[in-house]
Amino acid sequence: MRKIKKIKGGFSLFVTEDEKYLVTTNSRNSVYVYDLKTRKLKFQTKTLSNVSKKVVSPDRKVLAVKNTCGHMALILMETGEEIGRTKMEEREGGQMTFTSDGKFVIDFDRDGRTMILNCETMSHEILDGPSKRYVSELPRVAHMQYDRYSNQIYKIIADSFGCSVGRIMVSSLDPNNIDYKVIREFPDKIPDFLYGFSLCKAHNYYVDKQTKEFVVTDKQFKEVKRIKLPKQIDKDNSQIYKMWVSPCERYMFIIMLHYDINEFTQKKDNFLHFSYLFDLDTMELVQEFDYPYTSDFTMINEDKTFIISTWEGTYIGDI
Repeated sequence: MRKIKKIKGGFSLFVTEDEKYLVTTNSRNSVYVYDLKTRKLKFQTKTLSNVSKKVVSPDRKVLAVKNTCGHMALILMETGEEIGRTKMEEREGGQMTFTSDGKFVIDFDRDGRTMILNCETMSHEILDGPSKRYVSELPRVAHMQYDRYSNQIYKIIADSFGCSVGRIMVSSLDPNNIDYKVIREFPDKIPDFLYGFSLCKAHNYYVDKQTKEFVVTDKQFKEVKRIKLPKQIDKDNSQIYKMWVSPCERYMFIIMLHYDINEFTQKKDNFLHFSYLFDLDTMELVQEFDYPYTSDFTMINEDKTFIISTWEGTYIGDI
């Protein structure tokens, strides 16, 4: 490993498709844009309170950010000037994306809406989903996520609360033809996106908690194979918190919570956090990290560079 660099901001990560820029945020209203080649700060700005998600337009001129209330703002990348705000449907949601022409943002919220924002007028339209607040109705939308590698939107539907049966639906990212169709039923339990859910370049991955396996699927969620999780993580007084597979599918990153079962030993008001990077083919341990409050992970440069996000900063290193 080369020297690991710590940069400002953390939480959820956004890397542009050409891997030129990385966007991070702090816990309040600051946004940081880094040049990934130099690993230096390109610019920073203040925007919405409690900003959570961010995305950069295809021409790298506009940054869109969204906060935990679902409000969105557009910012000029060159100057950091905010050029518009909108409340959308005032509901927290997932990672949004620009259309290929950069004129619109496609947004998703926790009520299962697919929305389109006109970047010129700052007006939005619901393309799919309820027009009013979705309140405790079943079936419910457990998760929505856009996959840049297949240009598809995945929608996980749960038939009940808690560990639920359900299905996965998919639509292409075509604003003129948002049409979700069922591609796979889950008669036992839908994938838990909070636990381990990765949309990689060639395959998708989710975790089967019962068998302790990574399930590998194609882009239509048809199962291809299963990968046993490494034995090193199966320790007493430990639990898996979250897992990711790197975009090129060379590595697996696991966050573990370790605790003293008698004293509940804590570190910075939380369980002891340890993260592990494994070679996905051999399940050999590549590197161990002890960053507290780890929140997100990805890799770039054909899986040769890792980016680990925490509540206290982001770490970039080369393998």
